[in-house]
Amino acid sequence: MNTKQLRTTYQLKASLEGSKPLIWRCLLANNDIKLDTFHLFIQVPMGWASSLSHQYITKDHGFYGIKDNDFDFDIKEESKFRLSQLPKHETESLIYEYDFGDSWIHTVTLEKIRPFDPDKKLTYCVTGKRAYLSEDGGGIWSYSDLLTILEDPKHPEYEEKLDWIGDGFDPVTVDSRESNQLLLEYYC
Repeated sequence: MNTKQLRTTYQLKASLEGSKPLIWRCLLANNDIKLDTFHLFIQVPMGWASSLSHQYITKDHGFYGIKDNDFDFDIKEESKFRLSQLPKHETESLIYEYDFGDSWIHTVTLEKIRPFDPDKKLTYCVTGKRAYLSEDGGGIWSYSDLLTILEDPKHPEYEEKLDWIGDGFDPVTVDSRESNQLLLEYYC
């Protein structure tokens, strides 16, 4: 991070494209967090385990992720960049894509720049709406189909889908306290 840059806290909204009603999380992150670490902090509130590929895409600066020499693709190594180098002003956004097969695409918007609080060293989830499907679950299209099937106990695939997702799945509930506890356990 540029030493002349003021350390601040970003209030960000990560919204899953194509979800209706909208699935989103509000996150607070210090602006000096490295992108590879920020990726991990996005994963937990979504209920994912960071086991699949991801990338950040910006309108002006290109692609950021984990460089793979097997692909001829101009991607900047995310561990060398900080969050503050991508969105710099309120209302700016970037794309976060997770799982290139299922293509979970999120618009991450910088909603507000807050003063830095040295007592809050951890990125955390403030709130959110609607639950995510498990990793490698087929993308937003499969998620939409799943919700339709689960609304109809007479649907021929109802039992199969219920067995797969588990009877504790609630598409409406987001437990930000649980997410934040997991963040503390995993990353501190």
